Amino acid sequence: MYIFKIFLPIIIILIISWSVFWIHPKQIEAKVNITIVALLTLIAYNLIMDDEIPKLDYVTFMDAFIFITYLFTAAATIL
Repeated sequence: MYIFKIFLPIIIILIISWSVFWIHPKQIEAKVNITIVALLTLIAYNLIMDDEIPKLDYVTFMDAFIFITYLFTAAATIL
Protein backbone atom coordinates (compact mmCIF):
# COMPACT_ATOMS: atom_id res chain seq x y z
CA MET A 1 0.00 0.00 0.00
CA TYR A 2 2.70 2.51 0.97
CA ILE A 3 4.70 1.59 -2.12
CA PHE A 4 1.97 2.67 -4.55
CA LYS A 5 0.61 5.61 -2.56
CA ILE A 6 3.82 7.18 -1.26
CA PHE A 7 7.07 5.75 -2.61
CA LEU A 8 6.19 5.45 -6.30
CA PRO A 9 4.83 9.01 -6.75
CA ILE A 10 7.83 10.44 -4.90
CA ILE A 11 10.22 8.46 -7.10
CA ILE A 12 8.43 9.71 -10.22
CA ILE A 13 8.72 13.32 -9.02
CA LEU A 14 12.41 12.72 -8.29
CA ILE A 15 12.97 11.30 -11.79
CA ILE A 16 11.29 14.37 -13.28
CA SER A 17 13.56 16.66 -11.28
CA TRP A 18 16.66 14.76 -12.40
CA SER A 19 15.54 14.88 -16.03
CA VAL A 20 17.06 18.37 -16.20
CA PHE A 21 20.45 16.77 -16.75
CA TRP A 22 19.32 15.85 -20.28
CA ILE A 23 18.38 19.45 -21.10
CA HIS A 24 20.97 21.58 -22.87
CA PRO A 25 23.10 23.53 -20.34
CA LYS A 26 22.29 26.87 -21.97
CA GLN A 27 18.57 26.49 -21.17
CA ILE A 28 18.97 27.53 -17.56
CA GLU A 29 15.44 28.90 -17.17
CA ALA A 30 13.85 25.60 -18.20
CA LYS A 31 16.10 23.66 -15.84
CA VAL A 32 15.32 25.90 -12.89
CA ASN A 33 11.59 25.86 -13.62
CA ILE A 34 11.45 22.06 -13.72
CA THR A 35 13.41 21.57 -10.50
CA ILE A 36 11.56 24.27 -8.57
CA VAL A 37 8.20 22.83 -9.64
CA ALA A 38 9.37 19.36 -8.62
CA LEU A 39 10.50 20.66 -5.22
CA LEU A 40 7.19 22.44 -4.65
CA THR A 41 5.35 19.30 -5.75
CA LEU A 42 7.26 17.23 -3.19
CA ILE A 43 6.38 19.72 -0.46
CA ALA A 44 2.69 19.73 -1.43
CA TYR A 45 2.62 15.94 -1.70
CA ASN A 46 4.22 15.62 1.72
CA LEU A 47 1.58 17.92 3.21
CA ILE A 48 -1.21 15.88 1.63
CA MET A 49 0.25 12.54 2.69
CA ASP A 50 0.90 13.76 6.24
CA ASP A 51 -2.50 12.43 7.33
CA GLU A 52 -1.77 8.99 5.85
CA ILE A 53 1.58 8.49 7.60
CA PRO A 54 1.46 7.41 11.25
CA LYS A 55 2.84 9.93 13.76
CA LEU A 56 5.88 8.45 15.52
CA ASP A 57 8.51 9.97 17.80
CA TYR A 58 11.45 8.43 15.96
CA VAL A 59 12.74 8.63 12.39
CA THR A 60 11.48 5.84 10.16
CA PHE A 61 12.74 4.64 6.79
CA MET A 62 9.93 6.58 5.11
CA ASP A 63 10.94 9.82 6.86
CA ALA A 64 14.55 9.34 5.79
CA PHE A 65 13.46 8.50 2.24
CA ILE A 66 11.37 11.67 1.96
CA PHE A 67 14.21 13.78 3.37
CA ILE A 68 16.71 12.27 0.91
CA THR A 69 14.38 13.01 -2.01
CA TYR A 70 14.26 16.65 -0.86
CA LEU A 71 18.07 16.70 -0.89
CA PHE A 72 18.31 15.11 -4.34
CA THR A 73 15.75 17.50 -5.80
CA ALA A 74 17.52 20.48 -4.26
CA ALA A 75 20.82 19.14 -5.66
CA ALA A 76 19.28 19.01 -9.13
CA THR A 77 18.29 22.66 -8.69
CA ILE A 78 21.79 23.71 -7.68
CA LEU A 79 23.72 21.61 -10.19
